[in-house]
Amino acid sequence: MAPVTPERLAEFRKLRVQKDRTKKAADDAKADFDRFQYDLFTDMQADGIESTKVDGVQYVRKATIYGNVQDMDAFTEWCSQDADRHDDYLKEAVQAARINEMVRDAINNNEELPPGLSFYTREYVAVTEPK
Repeated sequence: MAPVTPERLAEFRKLRVQKDRTKKAADDAKADFDRFQYDLFTDMQADGIESTKVDGVQYVRKATIYGNVQDMDAFTEWCSQDADRHDDYLKEAVQAARINEMVRDAINNNEELPPGLSFYTREYVAVTEPK
């Protein structure tokens, strides 16, 4: 085990800042890419270009359709009319945030957890920057 020194804490802070900068750079690059791709797709469409090849690289304008549930009650009702359909399209989802809250309350109050639940602890070092 290494001693906690000002140098180690400074290295930790440096790595944390680097991680945050890298994430921001990746988020910014994705936003730039998404905008550029949208503009390029729109321009290819306007020019009637389905695909083109430049320097041996093929560029193809494509579109993929994705479903979006806008009325969960109506969709659930439709799925419920057929057991196979219900099982194919609807899955129960655990409400993790609510479970975390319940488990923390139980641990803090020395209460037993409900059957089927356990917990783990994520350990980390919080850093508070001066304003």
